[in-house]
Amino acid sequence: GLGHTNYTLINNTIKNNTIAIQFVLINQTYNIPDLILTGSNIIANNTYAIGISGNYSNYTLADSSYNTSGNRNGVVFTGMGIGSTNSGIALGNTLFNSTIRGYSGIGVTYDKSSENNIVSGCNISNNAIGVVFNGVNNTLLSSNVINNVQGINVTNNATGSVINYNRIYNNTNSMYGGLVNYGTATNANFNWWGQNDIANLYNNYAGPLDLNLTYCYVLQLSLNTNINNTANIIR
Repeated sequence: GLGHTNYTLINNTIKNNTIAIQFVLINQTYNIPDLILTGSNIIANNTYAIGISGNYSNYTLADSSYNTSGNRNGVVFTGMGIGSTNSGIALGNTLFNSTIRGYSGIGVTYDKSSENNIVSGCNISNNAIGVVFNGVNNTLLSSNVINNVQGINVTNNATGSVINYNRIYNNTNSMYGGLVNYGTATNANFNWWGQNDIANLYNNYAGPLDLNLTYCYVLQLSLNTNINNTANIIR
């Protein structure tokens, strides 16, 4: 979709591409349908099912079957990178209230040509990796990152990533399960990690000041008096 949301896609075969369907909208709001079921399309064996480019648009991805037809990764925010047909950057877009699950690769990717994009209120589960951050000032907000092999990977191509108010738990890789950070100036405060002691749920391979994880949500039990079980600061 280039610049507008009025299109029809029926009885097409889209296979073995880097990005199956890319949306390059400007200041639009759009619900991305399951084009496999609604349009009798074959969308299979692509590296990424959905590409989001353009500027300042809001997207919702319907619960879809893109993950069942050999597409390795779910959604990528991309401008001039990763097979994109857009020569700019993916700037200021939001993906919200969406479910991205069951991919053998990555649920959501911010690539190096993404800036100030937001994923909010999404369920990201049962992927090999939930979310990968590249680019500048991208945000993961108020989402569930659960039951992936690895939850979140902030690469050394990422600066100013914000990971706040999420539930990040039961990601099964014993070494990198919750969060691994190689990025610069990453803020990972105010998340719930499924347990109060989070020391074994993240790893920071960047500088000591490049991961701000000062505050997290903890569980507080109360009878007649408060009983705190925490290794962090309550918020």
